[in-house]
Amino acid sequence: MQGLDGWIMPTVPEVPLPLCEFPTVERMNWWNTRINDATRLVNYLGQCGVSLPLPPRSPGDLPVGLQIVCSPNADRSLLSIAMAIETVIGRSPAPGLNGFRDIVRPIRKA
Repeated sequence: MQGLDGWIMPTVPEVPLPLCEFPTVERMNWWNTRINDATRLVNYLGQCGVSLPLPPRSPGDLPVGLQIVCSPNADRSLLSIAMAIETVIGRSPAPGLNGFRDIVRPIRKA
């Protein structure tokens, strides 16, 4: 990172899959390992990072994230870069959770 203010890359390598794609714990573990490739290295190296949700290009598009990474302990610089990017691209609207709420059941204590 010497000579760089920050590094920009995708947060995840691909868009989310439907829940039906994870019929087993093994399949979920495989996906979790795959989807965290970009963020895992940042954590391993002790760098600081933030993910910004990008505004969808058109209605119904799945969300994507832009990861910004800075050197360890450069949190102020990281947040300044993230705020500058948000100023240019705008803030993403909050996701609609109506369909999600319909399928989630409350957890009952035993």
